Amino acid sequence: MDAYHRLIELLIKRELGILGPQKVEGILKELGIIYDLDSGRLVGIKGSGAEVLQRLGEKIYEAGGEIALIGARVTMILNAAKERVQLPPIFS
Repeated sequence: MDAYHRLIELLIKRELGILGPQKVEGILKELGIIYDLDSGRLVGIKGSGAEVLQRLGEKIYEAGGEIALIGARVTMILNAAKERVQLPPIFS
């Protein structure tokens, strides 16, 4: 699993607690992200990790507004630094 996959997985776990499973499952289905809720693991994505992370951030904003996105930004900035990857624009 590459760094973007780990960031996507982390963001999904966070948003399950913030937005709730029903909203998150809808977002994941819409984006073609396969996530195993039982194990809490990312199974697969369609597209590059950076593109999927950008689209996921956009959907989080649509579903939860600026407050949800601000919390997600903090999580992504801290973890992207550890992973040594550049975040997509929505998290900058």
